[in-house]
Amino acid sequence: MIVVDYNCKICGGNDKDSIDFLGSKICKSCVNKISSTDVYDTINYEYYKANIKKMWLDYIAN
Repeated sequence: MIVVDYNCKICGGNDKDSIDFLGSKICKSCVNKISSTDVYDTINYEYYKANIKKMWLDYIAN
């Protein structure tokens, strides 16, 4: 039996419709939030930017 991890790297949610981004899963809800966050929404923009940066660093480290 193959177990697939669908846990979102940002919110921790479990969504089969998640996307694979640099070896990490991101749920549809987070993808929508990331793509609709305005750069002037400093708190959310920095939050998602930091999460994506961590995914990038994890990806290049492996």
